[in-house]
Amino acid sequence: MKAKLETWARVAEIASAVAVVVSQRDADPDNVPAASWERCLNYYFMQFNSWEYMYYQNLDDSIPRQLWVGADSYFKSLVGTKPGYIRFWKEIETAFDEPFRSYVTEEFRRGSPEPTVQGGLQ
Repeated sequence: MKAKLETWARVAEIASAVAVVVSQRDADPDNVPAASWERCLNYYFMQFNSWEYMYYQNLDDSIPRQLWVGADSYFKSLVGTKPGYIRFWKEIETAFDEPFRSYVTEEFRRGSPEPTVQGGLQ
């Protein structure tokens, strides 16, 4: 039991350290060491992959509408408030295909977490 608690304490410690690094990159992505930015790219990539997956599942009516609305609003709020996401998208948007790429690019142009009709929100 003690070993399990120590393991979970270590996981919590690592997660906390990652949160600090990512929040620093979110706030000021242009003033971080290159190696630090590279470590955060994987985090951002997983975030956008999640959004992309939800986007296509929504278009296929494969998930409940409420799940899409919540997820989409969450990701749009990140786009509108975290400079790190802007830098990430400029560097790696070509890793995503249409129509998702245009959907996200438009959200960056808007800079707003407001829901849109595109992507199945009606």
